[in-house]
Amino acid sequence: MSNVPAILFWVLVMVGWGTGCLDLPQRTIATPAVGPDTGALFDSRSGRQDALPVNDMEGPQTDLGPPQNDLFVLPTPVDASGSDSAPPRDAGPDAHHDAAPVCVPEGERCDGRDNDCDGAIDESSSPQGKCKCERGEPGGYVLCSRGVSWHAARAACAARGSHLASIHTETENEAVLELVGRVERGDGSPASRGWIGLHDHDEEGQFVWVDETEPDFFVSEGEFLRPPWVAGRPNNLMNEDCVEVLSGASLGGQATTGWNDAPCNDPHAFVCNP
Repeated sequence: MSNVPAILFWVLVMVGWGTGCLDLPQRTIATPAVGPDTGALFDSRSGRQDALPVNDMEGPQTDLGPPQNDLFVLPTPVDASGSDSAPPRDAGPDAHHDAAPVCVPEGERCDGRDNDCDGAIDESSSPQGKCKCERGEPGGYVLCSRGVSWHAARAACAARGSHLASIHTETENEAVLELVGRVERGDGSPASRGWIGLHDHDEEGQFVWVDETEPDFFVSEGEFLRPPWVAGRPNNLMNEDCVEVLSGASLGGQATTGWNDAPCNDPHAFVCNP
């Protein structure tokens, strides 16, 4: 009977162990689970992470290569030519923002643009009337008879690689007057008048040429020299910043020849430099 207490003791120990009621000290085993940082062992029970050099880990090791920033690394696609460069991505709806604008045909307006989309600028076969651009002699100035604003006239001359006419001598003035005298009313412009390249957009009363040449042509008027303005002009009566040439044109009920300031939006024929 002396062994009965010992037997009961071990029976109770085994019953307590099986039911979990008896908490005996246990040994914590650090498993070689890779923690948040490469080369560290993570204790799954205590949550403690111990740094361990990769080379000290037991067992075979695999070279994982350089670290990757992405979770999955897709292989680089190879195109049909054998190049390992990836094909360009779809540029989306703005892919053609640099494409040339679509030309919408309309009547040619003699404004320095290809309005009817036929590849020619201000050609004479306009559905809205002929531009009638012709070169005069002497001097080689080009007269375009269809009436447009001063700014459209300037653009039309620029499209031809030129400027609205600048006048520096009596010979040049006579050549321009002769051309402008050919303008007929049916061309959409008042007869016998046309734009030249003189203006005072920048400073009122300070007239300059669009080709930046010096205003140096003057005629005698009594004891004075002045540009060949019509009497009483320029007067800036209606914010008149652009200059036209009159060659026998009606002004105030009288045939008048000379230079006149006029509203820039008035439709007139125009003369380009040679």
